[in-house]
Amino acid sequence: MSFDPRDIHAVWERGGLPLLPPLAADDSESGGILNVDGDRLAAAAAAAVGADVLAILSNVPGLLRDPGDPASKIDEGSLDGWDDLERCARGNMKRKLLAAREALEGGAGAVVIADSRASSPVESGLSGGGTLLCRGSMAAAG
Repeated sequence: MSFDPRDIHAVWERGGLPLLPPLAADDSESGGILNVDGDRLAAAAAAAVGADVLAILSNVPGLLRDPGDPASKIDEGSLDGWDDLERCARGNMKRKLLAAREALEGGAGAVVIADSRASSPVESGLSGGGTLLCRGSMAAAG
């Protein structure tokens, strides 16, 4: 997936907040509307603009070693230990982790997977309430 950042920059320059609905049209004659993966769209946008941090929200507190145990949240990880992180991902978290990797490999500084149910989910995620993923040599921790 590719993304042209010029439109985002134009909205920012006017003091606006860019909204990126994950919609696309299929390539048939009808051009039907498709709902595509919003996390991967956000990852492409974050990579294209060189975002400092991409926040990916979920209905769990972050990447969990045991999906049935919220206390098993992995606090942080990096591309260096990605295989270990992927082994923990189940269901929709696999796509969220794929989006995180695409953002990091594309140039985003960090990705936080945070709990959307928190009162301030992004702030909570960045202050330890989520899983912080970086490009560097940070080891996966639990």
